[in-house]
Amino acid sequence: MSSEKEKARDLTEMSSETKKSRDLTEMSSEKEKARELTEISSDKARARELMRKRCRMRPYHFAGREVVIWERDVGENSEEAIGKRIWPGVGADVTITDLPDILPCTAENVTSNTMEGQRCICKYQPKVRPLTWGKNLAAFPAHGVHYDYVIGIEVVYIEEVFEDLIKTIKYLSDKDTRILIGYQIRVKERDSKFVRLFKEQFRVLKEKSIMGNRMKLLEGRLR
Repeated sequence: MSSEKEKARDLTEMSSETKKSRDLTEMSSEKEKARELTEISSDKARARELMRKRCRMRPYHFAGREVVIWERDVGENSEEAIGKRIWPGVGADVTITDLPDILPCTAENVTSNTMEGQRCICKYQPKVRPLTWGKNLAAFPAHGVHYDYVIGIEVVYIEEVFEDLIKTIKYLSDKDTRILIGYQIRVKERDSKFVRLFKEQFRVLKEKSIMGNRMKLLEGRLR
């Protein structure tokens, strides 16, 4: 009996020690997580402070016009945060398209970049319209409407819709339209297929790799 009691006591003590060890491990893990969160928060705070102190002018040239973007007081709580105020200087009449189900997000983004209170800071208020590549293209009149530029950024990623994308670009273009396509190179074989399809329908004026060959820019016109 005494031996059994001693065994039971030993097991109880072992269980208690195991629990203490587990509790210490969990406490250590929680402290580590708290420390990591503190470091992340501190890094973000330092980054925000650096952004707030930054003030610089970024000149660009587009469509034969100089566009100057000021980056000033760009902390995330500032009204002049990057992405909220990018002063448009081209004065173009722009139509921005996206898939129907995410169009509200696109419209909100456009409003954030083009409105100052109730006043539009662009010469023309950009139009936001639904567009699914290769579908219902007649909603964009083929006659009487000329687009100087058709611009696609990060549109080369789903191989199954390449032909619909090419069809859409071709529909929206005429002989005087300049087509600009920019995308990140992800799968070379897939991206090469898009370039081949593009060259079959359009005359390539420029083809350039940038950012250490991580991105490609294509400029073309209808054949």
